[in-house]
Amino acid sequence: GIVVGSWLVLQAYVLLAGYYLPLEKVAGSYLRVHRGQLLTDGAVSELAGYIDFAHWPEQSYKFTSELQLPEIRRVFFDGANWELDGRGHFDGVFHKYKGGYDVTGTISSPLFGVQTTFGRYPFPNISGQVHWMPHRLDVMTLTSEFHGGRAVQGYSLAPLGEPTPPTASCDVRYEGVDL
Repeated sequence: GIVVGSWLVLQAYVLLAGYYLPLEKVAGSYLRVHRGQLLTDGAVSELAGYIDFAHWPEQSYKFTSELQLPEIRRVFFDGANWELDGRGHFDGVFHKYKGGYDVTGTISSPLFGVQTTFGRYPFPNISGQVHWMPHRLDVMTLTSEFHGGRAVQGYSLAPLGEPTPPTASCDVRYEGVDL
């Protein structure tokens, strides 16, 4: 295996990353990664997948991540006037290919909190689907308990990687909520 420390850049934020990739040559230009570990600001991840050097940068990994939500907010939404609290979990697939990448998976947290100037809002037992591509980030069907009822949210951030800042859109529906 190999152990590497490096810097990753996500939007305008620089992440310190360290990873351990136990590699095994399978056939031809394929290397298999099994039980790899990736440590970044706000996340500890385990991954398994492959690298196809004949079709570089083709690679794909299934991964699970334990997330520190305050740090994740800082990475993805640096400068925002709200905070996150709690811990989260992500199960997904990362696919890197010539010209881009695709990350899909499920995010969940037993107690996800948002702190704003208007107060703190807890979202217990939150879970939703994530799809992140070079040009956009979508969090879909994010369901949670909320003040005695149920909330369903959706969030999009696009365009990413363009000179103009991305626009965020959020859709929230709720039922049985007692404020």
